[in-house]
Amino acid sequence: MSDEYILDLKNIICAKEVPPAIADEIIAEISALWRGVNLYIKKNHSEKKRLLHVQIYHEFQNGAEVNNLATKHDLSAARIYKIIKEQKAKVN
Repeated sequence: MSDEYILDLKNIICAKEVPPAIADEIIAEISALWRGVNLYIKKNHSEKKRLLHVQIYHEFQNGAEVNNLATKHDLSAARIYKIIKEQKAKVN
């Protein structure tokens, strides 16, 4: 891990009210376990995406036009139609 990432990690851990000495121990263990390994940690967008789809469906149900929804949410009209179809199936 680069020094920048170690400092970021320490700041995150300390922000959770973990004493700095324990934060250092955690970082040392992570470094020992994963030193030299390329590690990819996927962002969890699933809940955010689910809420967006519910919002889009709700807006559509309240009269919003597909093209306006597409522009508002930076999606294609085809994607909006698919989201509406998926949400409608979940409701029924």
